[in-house]
Amino acid sequence: MRLEGDFLSIGLYPGKSYRHAVVAKAFEDLLAMGCRPKMASLWDVRPSAIDHEMLYNGEYETVDLDFSKPRNRNKLGNHVLHRCVMELSALPIPCEFQLMCSFNDDKTFDVNVDFPYWALFRENRLTIQGSYFAELIIETLALVLFESGFYLYGGVEWEYEVPTLFDLRTRSKTLPEHCGLYSAPVVDKLGRSRLMDQLRPARRLHQFHQGGVYFSWDYWYEEHAASDKVPQEFKAFIANFDSTNLEETIE
Repeated sequence: MRLEGDFLSIGLYPGKSYRHAVVAKAFEDLLAMGCRPKMASLWDVRPSAIDHEMLYNGEYETVDLDFSKPRNRNKLGNHVLHRCVMELSALPIPCEFQLMCSFNDDKTFDVNVDFPYWALFRENRLTIQGSYFAELIIETLALVLFESGFYLYGGVEWEYEVPTLFDLRTRSKTLPEHCGLYSAPVVDKLGRSRLMDQLRPARRLHQFHQGGVYFSWDYWYEEHAASDKVPQEFKAFIANFDSTNLEETIE
């Protein structure tokens, strides 16, 4: 049931331990945007009884269910989502993707939506215009999921692993830099006016109603390395981000 290959990933980070409400909202949003669920794999443990170390190590048994049948989706409330394969027919070449949860060693988790690289940008029938359209659709999915969810920050990258709060505190990673989704608390900690000045040259810049920000420096379907488009000044700016008490800003 696992999709193979390279992925373009939407990574969303709540900054909390597993929350059924976060996962259920992401699933409902994808359904509302025309995505069709197929097979799902659930960790066989109730959300209220999670042992975080066992989740991180993948030690629980899994239960596979056909989520194309609405009655099976009720099981999500009594289990922990591992992954769910879904189909998005709105893309130029309809393809399967996966909604999944990743668990971190600091007891937090993140929500990922992974799209196969070949179907988006390397399928022989795709034109440049088709690839651009696919990018716009995935970008829209990321915006809707982030704005309606409960996330501190997120990003859209190839094979993306969103940084944890522990990563930020130890300076082993920075906030998403190429294509970022920052909540209002993150924007406020960075300094809204300074951040907007830094992002003025970005290819795409969007402000959410709640005060968050989305930005992207480059196109995902181009051949050159996207990271080359990120200004060094911006990298230095977010490298100094202070994440102290940030998790307290999200319920």
